[in-house]
Amino acid sequence: MYKYKGLSIKFDTKQKTHEKTISIRIGALEAEFKIDSCDKNSGALSPEEERLIMIWLGKNENQYYIKSMLKPNTVKKELLIVPFDLESVYEKI
Repeated sequence: MYKYKGLSIKFDTKQKTHEKTISIRIGALEAEFKIDSCDKNSGALSPEEERLIMIWLGKNENQYYIKSMLKPNTVKKELLIVPFDLESVYEKI
């Protein structure tokens, strides 16, 4: 268990390629995996760690959560900041 204390997962939300990837770092080793096919794209981890990551990435719910984080947020939220002394003016709008 102590071996995975330094585990980090990174993905670029602005990837231009059709095949989305995720980068996983354990200690000093890092590898990049394809999200859809769960195959290793590049890098090197130990064989048992690669197998565990492929199993974890192969679960539908994990892929769903990762893909949902990669989708661009199309809804723009604008917050209306009301000046301190003008609440009565902005209530009419």
